[in-house]
Amino acid sequence: MANTNAKRYEILIAQTILHESRITLYRIRNIASQQLGGFVQSEENLSQEGTAWVHGEAKVFGNARVYGNAQVSDDACVFENAEVFDNAQITGSAWIFGKAKVNGSARIERHALICGNTQVTENAWVKGHARISGSTQLSGAVQISGDAQISGNAKLIGNVQVEGDVKIRGTVHISESATISGSAKLTGNCKVSGKARVFGSASVSGEASLNGEIRVFGNAQIYDNAKVTDNAWVFEDAEVGGNVSIGKNVKLSAKNKLT
Repeated sequence: MANTNAKRYEILIAQTILHESRITLYRIRNIASQQLGGFVQSEENLSQEGTAWVHGEAKVFGNARVYGNAQVSDDACVFENAEVFDNAQITGSAWIFGKAKVNGSARIERHALICGNTQVTENAWVKGHARISGSTQLSGAVQISGDAQISGNAKLIGNVQVEGDVKIRGTVHISESATISGSAKLTGNCKVSGKARVFGSASVSGEASLNGEIRVFGNAQIYDNAKVTDNAWVFEDAEVGGNVSIGKNVKLSAKNKLT
């Protein structure tokens, strides 16, 4: 009969570091292979079951938990009440904290920060200096990079790409193959879907809805209950607000303002 109490790794009491001058962390070692791992505060941080592992100089502490087949490596930190599980990978100097959960086959890399009640799952990929907070949900094959900041109750699903200095906050919903880049700002309860592209210094707010192969760029503003669909373009200093709807083949530019 298999020993159900057998441990995969041991904590090396003699090999410690002091994190932020106050938290003692201990290096771990695989019992079977004698492979050294990263650092934990206690066995509560890394499951003795499964194949989850903490590599290199990575650290897991506080009430954080790493389990399943999850891998935390390089100089990454998982702490507070965060959970990393399934086949998730945390690498580089990424930080996962708060009550954040990263699971599925999600990847968090480089200097990305995932915090608050954020959930990152499926094949989502966050890298660069991106900061994801609040109760944000990332799923599907979403990719977030650059200096993007996403907060509030934002929900990004599908093949969405967010890159650059983008700021997203509120109950924003972005889906399908939409791309948000440059210094674009999305706030309120707006929705962006289809193959829509929002870039430059454009802003979308309120209850605005963008769907289709549209382009919103330059200093364009879409707000209130405005709807932009099909292959419409809104660019330069154009504004679309109120209950206005624009669609097929429309190109709105310069100082045009529809409200």
